[in-house]
Amino acid sequence: MKKNIFLAFVFSAISFAALAQDIYVRNNTGEAIDCLINGNKRITLPNQQRKLIGSFSTLQYTSSGVLSLKVTMFGFPGEVNFTPLIDKLSQQISQNPGKAALITINLPLSSTNATTQWIGKDKTLR
Repeated sequence: MKKNIFLAFVFSAISFAALAQDIYVRNNTGEAIDCLINGNKRITLPNQQRKLIGSFSTLQYTSSGVLSLKVTMFGFPGEVNFTPLIDKLSQQISQNPGKAALITINLPLSSTNATTQWIGKDKTLR
């Protein structure tokens, strides 16, 4: 019984540590973009800049149970939903311990044209 409790505690601690991984967004569009995070936090991200938008453990989940990221850009109608990329990254957390997730927004502005990658926290994110 004690072994089971200990293993459950270790598993929970590992899971929480994995969820504490950071999420960055990098803008490679040539223009500033506006990011709306979880429908309530808005940031402007200049071209060729990256910004920490939170971590998998600290970002609040939306009512649908997923983290959300929507991007708008002057001259492009509407907003583009990048939430599927965050969902994809959240499924890769356990394979990337100690690394930060990076979403790079490119032109044309679409979730299928953005790239995702995992970068060690000891390396400089550019």
